[in-house]
Amino acid sequence: MASASQYKVRVHMNGETYHCDTNGFLFRNTNSTRFSLNRKADFSYLKKKIESKIREPVSQIFYQQPLVEPNNSVKFYQSQIQTDIEVQNMFLTHEYYGYDYLELYIVVEQIVPSQNMQSQVIDPVVDDEQQPEDVVDEETEIEDVVDELVNRDSEDEEQVPVPDTHAYSPPAHFTTLNLGEDEPSSDMFYNQYTRSDEELKEGDTFRSKDDCMLAIQNWHLAKCVDFKVDCSNPERVTILCRNPECGYMLKASFRKKFNAWVIRSISQGHTCVNTNMAQDHRKLSHYMICHTIIPLVEADPSLKARFY
Repeated sequence: MASASQYKVRVHMNGETYHCDTNGFLFRNTNSTRFSLNRKADFSYLKKKIESKIREPVSQIFYQQPLVEPNNSVKFYQSQIQTDIEVQNMFLTHEYYGYDYLELYIVVEQIVPSQNMQSQVIDPVVDDEQQPEDVVDEETEIEDVVDELVNRDSEDEEQVPVPDTHAYSPPAHFTTLNLGEDEPSSDMFYNQYTRSDEELKEGDTFRSKDDCMLAIQNWHLAKCVDFKVDCSNPERVTILCRNPECGYMLKASFRKKFNAWVIRSISQGHTCVNTNMAQDHRKLSHYMICHTIIPLVEADPSLKARFY
């Protein structure tokens, strides 16, 4: 999970990208590199960071952007990162969905060697007025320490040679598999926080309190009913119907056992319906509108706005 100032990034390259109807933009058979990235990084810094890790120039960066579908399943979209604003939007999306790693796929720039390249070494021209670039800020030092911790298991692990007598020899049918027509499993990106329907029920789990409240607001908007928060703190929340004659009550709390927010009880269904809220609901805030629109625009910038 990303901390407040550092993100864990996994960069994939030299593999195959494809589109699946169930899960969207995926890649496989890639070489991956892990590192940490500062929350204040811009596009230029991100690109230089990747190039310093893979030691090759980068021409394109794609983000595997998650998006919740109308059926409450998660689907991934290919989002190219080219500007500082797109980097910040990527950070906001990653914080909202809470995945452990920022998953990126990069395309390496192809360098064609010159036919007239000479094999001699040319001493670089030294400018006496040029200032040395040895200044390292505190955030870069912290980031390097986190990089070392992230990659310690994979990079610093001592390679022990395997004797020939212990080498694994796969059966013949393992070496003749044809994966050309295989489709990835729908459980590849299983999310324990997704729900099978749009109804709120006891036992529903959510990644955070914000996700829980957002689901409650969406449900009340769809049912044309309203609510008020009777009790709210970092560990629990109690929801009551705004109509005092209705006995609706919902209680949710954070459960350490599941490391998630869980709806503990729902007293009864709403006995009141206000059809006037079908369009002008008091819980329809700008946050909910932006949360719904921004991922759609990022996935398809050609979408045009319509005003009614």
